[in-house]
Amino acid sequence: MHATPEQALLNPNFAPAIRNFCLFYIAAVILFSGILCGCSGNKKPVQDIRYYTLSYETPALASLPRLPVTLSMGSIKTAAPFQSRRIVYATDNFTRNTYYYHQWMSPPEKMLAALLLRDFRDSGYFRAVLPENHMAADVQVDGVIEAFYEKDGPEQWQAVLSVTITLINPNNRHNIDRNDKDTKTAAERVCKAEICFQKTYDTAMTLSHKHPKSLSKAMSQAAAALSRQIIEDVYTALAPHHITK
Repeated sequence: MHATPEQALLNPNFAPAIRNFCLFYIAAVILFSGILCGCSGNKKPVQDIRYYTLSYETPALASLPRLPVTLSMGSIKTAAPFQSRRIVYATDNFTRNTYYYHQWMSPPEKMLAALLLRDFRDSGYFRAVLPENHMAADVQVDGVIEAFYEKDGPEQWQAVLSVTITLINPNNRHNIDRNDKDTKTAAERVCKAEICFQKTYDTAMTLSHKHPKSLSKAMSQAAAALSRQIIEDVYTALAPHHITK
């Protein structure tokens, strides 16, 4: 005959085991309820990620004769450790850190390449400006972003930008009869070598406030300043009097 729960509790052989099981069950229920409350009622909202970009008006350039040269924007690459959409900042020369909740909308090379393409086109200095590695181009502009970060000093923060530009004559890569005047492009008449010139452009702009949005504005100013220098130098390299109109 089976004992009732009341009889089992009174039975000295069964009561301790049942009491221990009941205590374990109650403790488990309380613990599980606490976990549910912690996961729902006390849940903190996740901080939103903010995205930034480069933006500036096309640089004002001097009015110069248009060159009969077709230019192509080649590849723009970013050197380590700046190959990231996360904003990089530095407090000294030996460490680099990134913001998690503050990021660039696009990788640095994508933003800078788009702006340089626009600025070269808007300059009016060239017969045409084509997208990356276009076969119809006389010359090609390649670049490497050497530095693209926020420099945090004790007194002020700066946007640091460094870009190495290489002007290439892609026609010298192909088997072309150099004695055939009909095959000589405008670029070949001023740049006999495959590499016409290479130069590194450096600048640093002070942030108005110690905040990533101010970094975006200062980096935009830095990019605008370098863009103007780059366009002027490319024009100078391709503008001997015998190819100008």
